Amino acid sequence: MVTTMRKLGCILAALSVLALSACGGGSLSTGTNTGTHTGSSSGSSSSSGGINATVATVKVSSSAASVPADGSAGATITAQTLDANNNAVSGATVTFSTSTGSVLTNETTTTDVAGHATATVTDSGGAAGSTITVSATAGTAKGSANVMVVSNQQSVTLLVSSPSLPSNGSKPVTIQAIVRNASNQLVTGAVVSFSATSGGITPVTTTAGAAATPAVPAGTTDANGAAAAQLTPAGDPTNRTITVTATVGSTQATAAVA
Repeated sequence: MVTTMRKLGCILAALSVLALSACGGGSLSTGTNTGTHTGSSSGSSSSSGGINATVATVKVSSSAASVPADGSAGATITAQTLDANNNAVSGATVTFSTSTGSVLTNETTTTDVAGHATATVTDSGGAAGSTITVSATAGTAKGSANVMVVSNQQSVTLLVSSPSLPSNGSKPVTIQAIVRNASNQLVTGAVVSFSATSGGITPVTTTAGAAATPAVPAGTTDANGAAAAQLTPAGDPTNRTITVTATVGSTQATAAVA
């Protein structure tokens, strides 16, 4: 009888344990994942607006102190963008503007790795003695430079590398035009038009022009006031004298090549 009661007690105890487990009373593992995912892609590329916001200063300079009143030569305007630590800002959008009576090329451009952006200004109706103000803006920063308008009295001198041209075209003759203003100063940025009575003539970039930053286009005077062209017989081997003419604004000069 005692043994039977003990067995009954054991059975009741086991049933109690099973009942507790069924009610969730047992300890269960609740390993909750609390690792928040924040790895969203936020690598946005820098826009010009964002870059311009870093520009603190714009320094503006001109390649020439003056330009002729007839618009035959221009001045290269360079703007440099700098941040608050005086470091160059590349990729900034620079907008150039100018006072009335002048013409700008490359009005909106982007700075290079050195923070430089350039534009060209020429006179367009401004009287000699007046001043052209060119401004450059990047973001909220702004700078300016002044260029005087001077009388267009100027001179052109032609130099030839050889007085004669081989009829077989084996060696072209280089024609160099030197432009000076009324004060006998070398003129930079003057556009020179070359022509010839015979043969072929083609403007070429001067050595100094090719080395400049930015490079000076063919047919435009470099820092030495020089523009160049090459003369060839253009397939015509006959003996003749060729007259070469260089024109800058209303000023001309000629040279003869046999």
